[in-house]
Amino acid sequence: MAVAQQNTLMQRVTEDLWAAWRSRCLIAALELDVFTAVIRGNGSAEKIATTIGASLRGTKRLLDALTGMQYLVKESDNYRLPAELSHLPLMARGALWGYVHLVRNTWDLWERLPEAVQSGQSLVKEENGEMSEKIYSRLAESLFLVHYEKARAAERQLRPRLGPHIRRVLDVAAGSAVWSIPFAQALPDVRVTAIDLPGVLPVGRNSAQRMGVASNYEFIAGDVRAINLGTDAYDLIILGQIMHDLGEEESRSLLKKVFTALRGTGMVLISESMPNDERTAPVFDLLFSLNLLLCTKDGDTFTRREYCEWLREAGFSEIETLQETSSSLILATRSNSSSDAFRKESLDHDSMDHPRSVLA
Repeated sequence: MAVAQQNTLMQRVTEDLWAAWRSRCLIAALELDVFTAVIRGNGSAEKIATTIGASLRGTKRLLDALTGMQYLVKESDNYRLPAELSHLPLMARGALWGYVHLVRNTWDLWERLPEAVQSGQSLVKEENGEMSEKIYSRLAESLFLVHYEKARAAERQLRPRLGPHIRRVLDVAAGSAVWSIPFAQALPDVRVTAIDLPGVLPVGRNSAQRMGVASNYEFIAGDVRAINLGTDAYDLIILGQIMHDLGEEESRSLLKKVFTALRGTGMVLISESMPNDERTAPVFDLLFSLNLLLCTKDGDTFTRREYCEWLREAGFSEIETLQETSSSLILATRSNSSSDAFRKESLDHDSMDHPRSVLA
């Protein structure tokens, strides 16, 4: 290998190895609200240190590192935000803060990735249900900030086809209820049933109250793996970022229950991280698959083709990707011509596995 090629390879590898340092530097800046201090005119390191309540020694080093990462511009001894990053302080209070929480919550686990790769098993040992609910409730709060604008975009695209006929919405494993709240906001008469673990439900209740739609909701405690969703009950069912936790077998079973629970030409909206069919990109979705190896028993990221196959298997005939909002959104519609025999077989199977339903 030529010297130039060796140098290029070394630079690429070292930059990836140092990426953890870059991540921690950015997280520190967001946690200390450095960018807000800068944009408010505190240009010198002394003023910024005073504003964020930090030492001058540490603040100077953090500001210089952020300059090297091109998050700041340094002129003499003053720092400013580049024009294209002027909205960064506002973003830091929204979706970016959600991502910060997600990275922090899994940081220690990633140090043990070789162990998980060797064993093929999750490193999260849940001693009881309360442990699981504590983890999911913490994640749900963060995910509201991450997904709210995406959920609003999905609702705007779906609104024309939903029309005035939508009355009942089911949000499965609702978490913060982020994926159903935009529908409740846009459709005042809609009734949303949100299902999740008992320890997670308060997060959804708080979100609905904060967003002014609490009166549209009923919250029901239940485990998505065991719950019976009912029959011919809903116009729209939302599966918002939950199937990656379940794994293939549970996801396919869930889609069959969803098909049974929809009425008429009801729809299911799926939001997920989806790598391409060859599993070569996007890199985040492939890294997220490793994160699920670390954190879940059966979880994984699945491709659009896999989801479409499972939807057809469940009985859905009209399946599309909502390209205008995100390639990770799939909408499937139940056709009126769907087989009654298939629906009866699916319902009988669920009744044998889960004879008791929390939904009357």
